Order: sequence, then structure tokens, then C-alpha cells
Amino acid sequence: MSDYAIELGETVQPFTCTHCGEEAVTVSGSVSEQEAPYAIYFAALMTPHEQISARLTISLGGWGDDDEAERQWAYIEVRPKDGESCAMMIRDAKESLHKNEKVLGTPMSRAEVLKSPLRDEFYAVADYIVFKDPAVKSYLAGDEVSLVGREKPE
Repeated sequence: MSDYAIELGETVQPFTCTHCGEEAVTVSGSVSEQEAPYAIYFAALMTPHEQISARLTISLGGWGDDDEAERQWAYIEVRPKDGESCAMMIRDAKESLHKNEKVLGTPMSRAEVLKSPLRDEFYAVADYIVFKDPAVKSYLAGDEVSLVGREKPE
């Protein structure tokens, strides 16, 4: 992996799943590369669903400059697969819970991400989040969501 580092968002935000009506949770954080701001993310953990699925909204670019125009974001679904590995699928940005967050920059459709030179970066950051964010990692492993480094929701 690259010279990434992760900083966990402090809170766990509950939300109501639009598909099942049950309460799930979102965690957030940021990723730096070589000690410079690189990405922010939201991870929707679909805890009430039988099939484990983390849905990552990842925004890349312009974080050191606070320039929203440089930022682009993608929506990636992650599911556990065969032991410790995961399967990732780019989904359309309009499906993201965070699609209206202007700070993320420009949303990218599935087709745009797949043909973009940023595609591999989105996957690399997603992979890093899966292995380094305790909430995401524990959930995808089939364990209780780890709140290490975060405040429990009220």
C-alpha cells in the first residue's frame, strides 16, 4: 500500500435504510498520503441487512487547497468474500446517502469512474479504509461494529 494514514471521524451516525426501514450506521474519516490531505470518506454499514455490505463514498483531490472544484467522488460497495478478502463494485454516485454533500466535489457515475485514471486510486483508498478503519473492518469480518476511536451514537 501507498504511504497512506487514516484519521477516524469521531462520531457514528445512525440512519434509516431506505430499503428495509431499519437503522444502520455511517462512520467517516480522512486519508492522507505522505502526510498531506488526500481523501475523505463516509462508510455506510448496512448492519440490519442479512448480506454484509459497506458502502463507501470517497472524495479525492483538492483537500489541501479546500478547492471543491478539484474534488471528485465515487461510490463503492464492498462485500466480504472468501475469508479475508473483499469484493468491490463501483456504483452510481446518485445511490450514495451523501450525494448532496457539496464538500465532496463532483460526483462520478459508475461509467465515469470505470474509464477514469482515478479508478485505481479509488480502489486503493477503499482497500486501505477496509483494512484500517476498525468499524469497517470489524463489520466486514462479520463481527460487531468496533467503535474504537469513535463516540457511540446516542
